[in-house]
Amino acid sequence: MNCDPCGGGKQCHVAMDCESGVCKGGRCNGCGDGVKNLDETDIDCGGTACPGCADGQICKQGPDCMSGICQGGRCIGCIDGKKNQDETDVDCGGKVCKTCAGGKSCLDASDCVGGLCSFGLCAGCLHLDGIQNDDESDVDCGGKLCPTCRVAKNCQQAKDCASGTCANGICSTAAACANKLKDGDESDLDCGGRACLPCGHGRACKSRCDCAPPFCQGGICSSCGDILFDGDESDIDCGGSCPKCVLGKRCKSDGDCLSGSCESGRCGARPLCLDAKTNGNETDVDCGGPSCDRCGEGQKCNARPMTA
Repeated sequence: MNCDPCGGGKQCHVAMDCESGVCKGGRCNGCGDGVKNLDETDIDCGGTACPGCADGQICKQGPDCMSGICQGGRCIGCIDGKKNQDETDVDCGGKVCKTCAGGKSCLDASDCVGGLCSFGLCAGCLHLDGIQNDDESDVDCGGKLCPTCRVAKNCQQAKDCASGTCANGICSTAAACANKLKDGDESDLDCGGRACLPCGHGRACKSRCDCAPPFCQGGICSSCGDILFDGDESDIDCGGSCPKCVLGKRCKSDGDCLSGSCESGRCGARPLCLDAKTNGNETDVDCGGPSCDRCGEGQKCNARPMTA
């Protein structure tokens, strides 16, 4: 008889033992399950196991917050009307807060909405307002005052484009983006930067803008840890070029599954799990291990007995 998956904090052996799908250090991790559990200070954030909480969420101490500041039981930092933390200007810039508009103080391009930091100030438009106005060729880019536009944005002339190439009113990639060299401001060979197309999974990046999908982790474009169904994944953060999926997850082919078996779009048990023998990584006949179904009561297992 199979039991229901365990909640956050309960003992586990493999990910499928947990409601959250995350087994870490022998315990079900509740981060990502939409419930305030473990030692979280707010839903799926804070505490020792989950990511820091955003501004306005409940906290007990600084480490519970993305900003590192807990005041009055709430995370603050980017909405307090002060220049603090690693902000380069009031409530903007740095690693935690939003990027700064034109005219605000900056240390490097990543602090600025337009991606340009010149002489300690964000170079930008008269209106960084998410609307195409003034002499912009596209939203908040192009023209005389705004940053140059990235590839695929509208342009009126070559000067509107970071690539220096405007073809049929669209910024196109520069010739350097096809020379099989890593040059200019490319983050990897012929991709990334403002002039070339974004880089794919596994390629080098400097910021999320260098990647498609826009997720840069440890200097590498990745879609395997963003808790989103994207890239070539068959299910959230698994399958395709990401780690293989466990039983029950969506799949496109056998290669997406840890079991090596994709049945009707879901990872199923592989043939070894149906041969009436204890083999492979099974702990008992056709059950246990990361590939087969969980064992019933009284069958052998490697995990310690779970307590309620």
